[in-house]
Amino acid sequence: MNLFAVQRDFGEIVDNGPGDVDLQHLLSTQVDDLVKYQVVRLLYEHPDVIGDPSFFAAALGFHSAEYTRASLEELADCGVLHKELCQGSNKSLYCFSNDPVMRERITKLCSLEPKSPQYGQVLRLLAGRSLRRAQKRATHKSRDDLPSEGKRDVQQRASPHSHLLH
Repeated sequence: MNLFAVQRDFGEIVDNGPGDVDLQHLLSTQVDDLVKYQVVRLLYEHPDVIGDPSFFAAALGFHSAEYTRASLEELADCGVLHKELCQGSNKSLYCFSNDPVMRERITKLCSLEPKSPQYGQVLRLLAGRSLRRAQKRATHKSRDDLPSEGKRDVQQRASPHSHLLH
């Protein structure tokens, strides 16, 4: 199987999973972290499921319905999911897209055998991206929680030679 390596978040070379162009595109632009993969996996195994962010967060054991909502929105924006707004409640419901090309790509992804090297490569790739995003969110959150003097101190510690740039 043709595998290729790409530079990723941690500056290290990692395999980008199967050499299939459809899967490479799906993993690089649409299902690009573990939250999205878990949502897609759930819908692949239960294609008739329709739910709101709270449902998906609870079904998948995620702590944040808001972060789950953001992932669902991204999946809907790129055509993996279909989003429907419920009249009256202003609540968004999500289900699998009816696009046959997208469903074929999702089938390829979800059909990887758990014991195959490609499956492990995909999970490592998605886990690395998810970890990097979580670290970025934690860094931004901790900076946002600081009083303005603390933010200035963090910025100065992050760049001790910043005074040379001015």
